[in-house]
Amino acid sequence: MGIQFLEGLEYILQRNGISKDEICIIGSSVLAFYGIRKNHDLDFALYPEARTRILKENNLQIEVLPSGTINFSKNIQSLQQRYAKIGLLDEELFDDRYTVYMEGYRVAKIEIEIAQKIERNFEKDRRDLERIGNNYGQFPEFDNILFEKLMRRKAVIYGAGTNAKLAYYCYSKKFELICYVDKNEELWGKEINGLKVCSPNILKTTEAIIIISSQRCAEEIRKDIYSEFGRRKVITFCMKEELSIAGEEHGK
Repeated sequence: MGIQFLEGLEYILQRNGISKDEICIIGSSVLAFYGIRKNHDLDFALYPEARTRILKENNLQIEVLPSGTINFSKNIQSLQQRYAKIGLLDEELFDDRYTVYMEGYRVAKIEIEIAQKIERNFEKDRRDLERIGNNYGQFPEFDNILFEKLMRRKAVIYGAGTNAKLAYYCYSKKFELICYVDKNEELWGKEINGLKVCSPNILKTTEAIIIISSQRCAEEIRKDIYSEFGRRKVITFCMKEELSIAGEEHGK
């Protein structure tokens, strides 16, 4: 079957001074690479340093959406943190454990794309999962250990207010939630939805994904988490998006 739009991708890379080593092909193009279905666009992740350079050099010459997506053309985009919700950051996609090679390009492994579709669970994801079926042995060298790791994610919820309770409602089926984390010492040891509220110091001893429950303060909290604990596996609870998905799942 093969991936469509590769010629256009090569032109975009040359025009913007991006090397093949600085991108990883993701999304529906992964399905095309594995012969599942055609891709109708081509998405790729940029290595973070390359992304920063491109945005600085191009200034206002390229379209950047609020989500962080860079539209290089009608059919070719660079997505930001597509796989964060399954515990993979963009920079980790440049580790050979998570990718395969095709004509000098990195392509995300099918295990990653399947886990992403199971987690996101949009209608189009369900259609793709039906195409794939349950026999993952059809894919040569399918890594069951990697897949199980992606599907058995642990997480903590940062914050213990109303939004945090909503985050629990949305994420309790997608993650193994360990606890809530909050800076308010008066809350430490108390339980919400059966989970204890802990000091942020617990982030020193767990590799769990951190779910920030406050979208309004997310950027500030993200910076604090990185500066204090060096943690980068962080996602932000988007109430409108996650509640709509969770409502659909509970209505099945």
